[in-house]
Amino acid sequence: MKYKYLIIVLFLIKSNLFFGQTVPAGTEIQELVRIADVYSNMPYLSFDLRYTYADSLTWLDHTDSMSATCKISYGRSFISNNEMEILKGSEYFVFVDKEDSLIMAARRHDPETVFQMPLLDSVFREANVLNMNVTPWDDSTWRFTVTFKPDSYYSFYELMYDPETGLIRSVNYHARNQAGDYNLPEDHVVCAYVYMSNYSTAGEDPALFNENRYFYLLNGTMYLQPAWQEFQLQN
Repeated sequence: MKYKYLIIVLFLIKSNLFFGQTVPAGTEIQELVRIADVYSNMPYLSFDLRYTYADSLTWLDHTDSMSATCKISYGRSFISNNEMEILKGSEYFVFVDKEDSLIMAARRHDPETVFQMPLLDSVFREANVLNMNVTPWDDSTWRFTVTFKPDSYYSFYELMYDPETGLIRSVNYHARNQAGDYNLPEDHVVCAYVYMSNYSTAGEDPALFNENRYFYLLNGTMYLQPAWQEFQLQN
C-alpha cells in the first residue's frame, strides 16, 4: 500500500472571458490564495478523485491508477477508497492502511491547507518556476499553466478549472520519477493526471471529520477505539 503525494493547485478567477492572459501578470499567486480559501472555508464539499500515471513518452498507456472519494469541511478533509483512508482532522493527520491493518496518526502542523500547494511557497517558486499563465479553454473552463526551470523536478503543469466556481476539473503534471514509482524506470518522466468530478455540497455527519473516531487519549497515551482494535497503531 502506498500513499501517493500529489500536487493539487487551486485557482479561482471571476471576470469576463477574453483571449490571452486573463489576469494581470504577477497576480497569479493572489488568485491561488483566493481559490485555496474557497476550499478551506467550504462548509461541506464532496467529489470523486481519479489518479492515473503513465510514462510521458507513452502517456496514453497507464502504468498505475487509483480512484477515491474526497470530502472536505472547514479546512478538514477525508479521502477514502477500499484500500485506505486519509483524514486531516482539526488536530491530527490520520492514515489508515486497510490492506496492512495499520493506522498512523500525527499532529497537524499549522499553517496547513486542505491541499498541498507548493506554488504558494516563494522558495519553491524561486527555485523552480519561470512563469505562470492563465488562458480561457472554453466558455466554462480556464487553463492555468506553469513553465518550469530546466533543472526543476517538474517539467510540465496544467490545471483545468471552472472560473466561476473555482472548482477544479483536472490537473496534469510531469515530474522526474527518481524513486522508481508507478511501475516506471527511475530515469523516466512520470505523467500524472488527477480528475475531480461529481461535486456535491450535500451535508455530511460532522463525526466523519473527527479524529477521535479512530483513537482516544488517556493520560497522554493514544489508544485505538474498539472498532479499530484489530489494527496496529503508529504515532
